[in-house]
Amino acid sequence: MITRRPFDRLRDALRGESGIGLIEVIVALMVFSVIAVGMVYSMYSIQKLTGESMAREAAANLASAEMDRIQSQPDPFKVFSQTTTPTVNGIPYTVKTKVAWVSTTGATGTCGQGGGNLQYKRVNIEVTWPGQYLDNPVRVDSILAPDTRINDPAYGTILVVVTGEDGTGRSSVTVTVTKVVDGATITGTIDPTDSDGCTYILKVVPGTYKVQVSKTNYRSKVDQQSSTPFKEDLQVVAGATATAAFTYDDSSTFTLDYAANGSDDVTKPNNLDLTYVGGLSDVTDTSPGNSVSLYPMPAGYQAIAGLYATCANTDPMNWTPSTGYLGGIRADEVGTAPGGSAIMPVPMGVVKVKVPDSNSRRYITAVQQGTSGSGNPGCADTTSYTFPRFTRDSTQYIALPYGTWKIYAGNSSGSTSELLTDSRLEVEAAVIQPDGSGGLVQDALGNSGVNSSTSVVTLDPRQPE
Repeated sequence: MITRRPFDRLRDALRGESGIGLIEVIVALMVFSVIAVGMVYSMYSIQKLTGESMAREAAANLASAEMDRIQSQPDPFKVFSQTTTPTVNGIPYTVKTKVAWVSTTGATGTCGQGGGNLQYKRVNIEVTWPGQYLDNPVRVDSILAPDTRINDPAYGTILVVVTGEDGTGRSSVTVTVTKVVDGATITGTIDPTDSDGCTYILKVVPGTYKVQVSKTNYRSKVDQQSSTPFKEDLQVVAGATATAAFTYDDSSTFTLDYAANGSDDVTKPNNLDLTYVGGLSDVTDTSPGNSVSLYPMPAGYQAIAGLYATCANTDPMNWTPSTGYLGGIRADEVGTAPGGSAIMPVPMGVVKVKVPDSNSRRYITAVQQGTSGSGNPGCADTTSYTFPRFTRDSTQYIALPYGTWKIYAGNSSGSTSELLTDSRLEVEAAVIQPDGSGGLVQDALGNSGVNSSTSVVTLDPRQPE
């Protein structure tokens, strides 16, 4: 028996052809990948944190500079909320400063609303920038107290707050304060509203006051769309603050498109009434022109020709379905942003009138009838609408509110000397039918027409089924 020495066995093993297998290679690569990814992520995190630290240092400097600016202002009434966007090292920062009065009751508000006398302003500054690695912004908080006492125990304070539809303040609004008893106006001490929509009248003699605001093209959300809304009977008490708040904004301007559902040029009545629906309350316009300014309600407005409060059938929505006809609808709402403009359709019936060949029959008058039935809600009024003096023997297109009418010719405005019959009358348009693009289908007739036996003209807004 031959026994091999250990050295020989080792030599044979080293001379073998076996090596590292594929599985070992894959495992090694996976381990290397995990280590590499960890290293790359760590390097990335270190880089981001370094950048974040530098950005936060710059943001803290911006916040401190903003706070220094505010605290250098001795008059807190001159410090307002604002947002600025400075750029440092190519990074655009957003510095948002929010200030609010704190009253003796502990209430906090932009203008000091909430009751109690004004004490000091709370200041909050936040700085943010694009690509923040951490979510929380850089923030600095402080207070700003006046150098002298704001309130006098022998007098009162009036706080005026003006906000728009978006809830933010409206600046440069003129404020007038008048004492109710003797009509004396406070002068020389009232600034226009600031950027927060606030103004303050200090050291006011106790009593009852009227506070009124005004600004060109502005309208009130309440007070029937008044351009100069006011608060009456504001009680000013010694040592206390009275608040007058207004919702008041740059108005929407609407161009009125009379008889928008008729394609021909039409003549509207001299004494037409319009009702604008869509605000907090309906607004009646007894002398409408070519345009109107209204408070910028987000949902917009609809115009109705006539006084539908006393004559139901002037409102298309009051016409109910009947055989072959759908229920009536109004034109779509039209609205704009504050200060914007748009066209507001005023749907009406259009009647072609053949004016008599006589100098004594050149004025046209339409008299409302109370007819009801077949979906027509009727009318409790007998309003007469007059038109300008027309050329004799001419063809005219007149626009009228929905309902039933008798049309006359005479020698003066409002005269009913001659009842015009179907030989001189023809309904050209009446139906309200949206065209899908915010307008109305024109010259749709529907159930309208002239009764040959009674000469009653029916203007029906409903479209056929």
